[in-house]
Amino acid sequence: MSESERERDAAAACETCGLCCSGLLFARVRVKEEDTAARERLGLGTAPDGVPLPHPCRCLNGTLCSIYDDRPGNCRTYQCETRREILRGETTLARARARIADVKDRLAALDPLAETLMGQTVRATGFRPFTYAFIAAFEKKQARGLKATGTERAVIRQSLEILKIVDQHFRETSRLRIFAGFL
Repeated sequence: MSESERERDAAAACETCGLCCSGLLFARVRVKEEDTAARERLGLGTAPDGVPLPHPCRCLNGTLCSIYDDRPGNCRTYQCETRREILRGETTLARARARIADVKDRLAALDPLAETLMGQTVRATGFRPFTYAFIAAFEKKQARGLKATGTERAVIRQSLEILKIVDQHFRETSRLRIFAGFL
């Protein structure tokens, strides 16, 4: 496969994904002073340099960025491991799409559990913000000597599986070790 075909496939994978902006891989992105077009489109004006844009990103429309041409530099330069594997010829577009679909299916399966425990879905809050809130609440519960409920154990198991995939194919994360410690 030629380099231009790999670049085309990497772009196609990104266009069907959107996980980097969904709150799964990042809790926020820093918008720098030199990101003038992005700052204008985001209505940040004279906000300080490095102002955090929380995720899920408000510019994410389905799986696409609504300000793609003007997106912040950190967004412009980020490439997940799956994209890099496609560009290196180490995986195919079909395998990348299957990975993406697997993660999205697992996130969807986590939604009813999250709503039961936290009163909101992972889709609404983003996976990273959800895991931060869940971990904080769970650690407080453990400090009081309380055991995990079946639903909490299911959230831990499902989150751990999602994080394993994220670590291997999208972005290394320290949350994997935290969730593994709960089992």
